Amino acid sequence: TRAEEMLDRATDDTLNFDDLGVDAILVDEAHEYKHLGFATAMQRGIKGVDPSYSKKCQGLFLKVKAVQEMNAGRNVIFATGTPISNTAAEIWTFMRYLLPRETMEEHNIWHFDDFVRNFGSIQQMLEFTTAGKYKENNRFAGYTNLPELARIWAGIADTVLTAEAGEVKSQIPELEGGKPTDIYLPQTAGLRAVIKYVKKELEAFERMSGQEKKENSHIPLTMYGIAKAAAIDARLVMPNAPDDIHSKTNECVRQTLRSLKDSGAYKGTVAIFADNYQRKNRQTGVVEFNLFMDIRDKLIAEGVPAEQIMVMRDGLTDKKKEEIFTKVNAGEIRVILGTTPRLGVGVNIQERLHTLMHIDAPNRPMDYWQRMGRLLRQGNLHKEMDIPVRVIRFGVEDSLDVTAYQRLKTKGAIADAVMNSKTLLLNNLENRVLEEEGDEFGNITAELSGSEYAILQNQTEKELRKLLAKQDQHRQHQMC
Repeated sequence: TRAEEMLDRATDDTLNFDDLGVDAILVDEAHEYKHLGFATAMQRGIKGVDPSYSKKCQGLFLKVKAVQEMNAGRNVIFATGTPISNTAAEIWTFMRYLLPRETMEEHNIWHFDDFVRNFGSIQQMLEFTTAGKYKENNRFAGYTNLPELARIWAGIADTVLTAEAGEVKSQIPELEGGKPTDIYLPQTAGLRAVIKYVKKELEAFERMSGQEKKENSHIPLTMYGIAKAAAIDARLVMPNAPDDIHSKTNECVRQTLRSLKDSGAYKGTVAIFADNYQRKNRQTGVVEFNLFMDIRDKLIAEGVPAEQIMVMRDGLTDKKKEEIFTKVNAGEIRVILGTTPRLGVGVNIQERLHTLMHIDAPNRPMDYWQRMGRLLRQGNLHKEMDIPVRVIRFGVEDSLDVTAYQRLKTKGAIADAVMNSKTLLLNNLENRVLEEEGDEFGNITAELSGSEYAILQNQTEKELRKLLAKQDQHRQHQMC
């Protein structure tokens, strides 16, 4: 029944796909086709497993298999910069697309649960919750037997990292201080009021009976959204919240003015990202508060010309977008604000871009790196001028910023394990686990928790992973 639902979609009664003469398929941005759906017994009680499906992915899967059958398993090419963008299951999804079923059965990975048993790492992790407490969760957080997994992956994937492409890397500007600048802000009075309300609602939810929880299953997710928005600016949640001087919004204005001044001699530009940016009236749907417009108004009040500030919105034509981006590259527009979808993929504004700001943390490492890619790319004039560029990440202590960066850390480690698969194959007896040389999100997670013990835990976890890897290497040597 579920299979029939997945394939039930409107079709034309003209030609079948097989009659079109298609003998090859090239899929760009292939990460958009990862929701194939699958059956699993692991979804309950284990986070990081997403068995959802989409009809466009099911349609592509059938077309891929049809082309492969006609061409001895060949003539299908997927291209993407982020094969693993959200969950550890995605590498298995790409294998389903590109590997013959016989090969997957030979490796005992045709079924998802078999794949997890052979290569998955289910870990118990302490995670910061909406209620402001740490809770232990089971999460599909990575892989084991990495060399064997990497060998299967190498059979269908050719991976090239920026660090390996010397010519490309040499043209990317240096980061100020060698890493992003993290600005930690205290909780505002408005945020504390919201957190108090959220805790009260969640405690009431926990006291409900099983049936009541089922009927009100939306409450935890709703409270998560409220607490996450309030960490940016309490006015995104409460109409009567004060405009606090210590909010992310006002700190963003201060940092933008600083960057505009620092890069004023050559009309340097600033890009500001936030995916949660407005509050609408529930009854009328009218926008009552817009974060981007608030920042824009404050910049204008500080003397930045209105025509030098652009807020990206829905409905802009490709021609209009191109005009805007051309003005940003020319320094005519010096501040551009938008969400990851509007200002991320395919946007070329790098020429004079001096500062990139993350007001919030996106849900996926892919989105984070799409943002970063607007700045750290070829064609940025700061490389020629030998001037470092600036990345600023804002976080509020003891807020859901902790959770957001914690999830990015977990998902980022999964992606790194796959993208660095060549390293694992160099010595498959020693490289059983990929050791972390750098951690893009771990330190900010620990800092935002507001606890020195969280920082120590982060450092200790890294050391423990290294020791476990060495223990595993020793056992492998004993077996040889």
